Amino acid sequence: MKRGVLLLLVLAFFAGRLFPDEKELITQLNRLNEQKEYSKALELVDNGLSEYGDSISLLALKCEILVNLNKLEDAFKTAVKRAEVSERKSPWHCLDIVAICLKMKDMDRAFEWLNKAVDRGFLSYTELYEDDNFKLLAKDKRLDSIVKKIKDNIGIGKPAKDFAIELLSGEKFVLSKQKGKVILIDFWATWCRPCVEGIPHIKEFYRQYKDKGFDIIGISLDSDKKALTDYLARENLPWGIAFSGKAWFDDTAKSYNVNLIPSYWLIDREGVLRHFGVPLRDKEKMKSAIEELIAGGDADLKDLNWLVGQWQGQVNEATYYESWIKSRQDTLEGSASMVDRSGKTTFSETLRIEKTGSHIVYIASVNNQPPVLFTLTGVTGETNRPRWVFENREHDFPQRIIYIREAPDSLTASVEGLQNGKEEKEEFHLKRK
Repeated sequence: MKRGVLLLLVLAFFAGRLFPDEKELITQLNRLNEQKEYSKALELVDNGLSEYGDSISLLALKCEILVNLNKLEDAFKTAVKRAEVSERKSPWHCLDIVAICLKMKDMDRAFEWLNKAVDRGFLSYTELYEDDNFKLLAKDKRLDSIVKKIKDNIGIGKPAKDFAIELLSGEKFVLSKQKGKVILIDFWATWCRPCVEGIPHIKEFYRQYKDKGFDIIGISLDSDKKALTDYLARENLPWGIAFSGKAWFDDTAKSYNVNLIPSYWLIDREGVLRHFGVPLRDKEKMKSAIEELIAGGDADLKDLNWLVGQWQGQVNEATYYESWIKSRQDTLEGSASMVDRSGKTTFSETLRIEKTGSHIVYIASVNNQPPVLFTLTGVTGETNRPRWVFENREHDFPQRIIYIREAPDSLTASVEGLQNGKEEKEEFHLKRK
């Protein structure tokens, strides 16, 4: 989320708590900002802070004004003060400080506050690559270890944190008892515009997939129960809704380090967290993720029997070989290698695909290294082009292996993932020998 948009949301959230005079002061300050009367705005906001004390809304505005005046060191001190006095220790306050440090080209303090943001529960690591305010971070190797720390905190590829909550209906929901279903956890609130805008899409997916093992649990971060129940009466949401009245301090939200909503967490049939966060706000990406997990639970090893045999193709200037045999009813075993133009083997891999419970897993060991486990998360059938997607979220690279069967004797195989924070992809077209 862009910093300016975040500031507006923060101000909107706290607007209901301001005294009438302070509301009017903020209106005047916003007007002066729009007119670029920054010096007048600074004088006015300082008067306001003297009168009302360290209001985080006024501190946020003062920080913005100081940045506009290019008084970056003063902006830094103001932003630090806001982060310290705020009751809710938000990672976004820390990220505002990071952005100011980067404007000053102070990388050490930027990473110091980025680590504090992570300690406060910052999870949306993709923003560090996509937001122009943070583009300098990607040039520093320290970002790799921070992103790894965030991914570990999220827990993608690991069993989702269990919780038991009471729904507004009076029923009890226990996550660990939902195995066999694909579960979408939606942390949301009626006052959150993006949350409400996403509800029609979620309704559509619920209708489409509820009979295929898909369910939703909505955890409201509202503090006003009447506002929530009035909304539910109008919208008639068909899935379970939990409400504690604690807003951001809801126990489950704290357990999941939720600090930005809507916050979507998609869990597979085995209770493993597979998808999280900002990408799921895109309707098509959410649909694709749900379909992959639903299809993955229904897959059977016989769907991959066509792989049995020897395959050969090119990767750049090297020849790639892949060979599969069926060793048991529930197991395919294979090997892969790559030979350069001089005839030297530059890569070797042992492979196994097997059925475990309701899932099919792909186990790969490269150059005698410890094996890496991938889970089949999607099977889609385009016309004459079935697509099998194996994913592993615990390693930066590779993350995903995709087989697309183009014809009985040809296929496309690809390996995708992150390498040093950047997306990498290898693709090779194979023919049956």
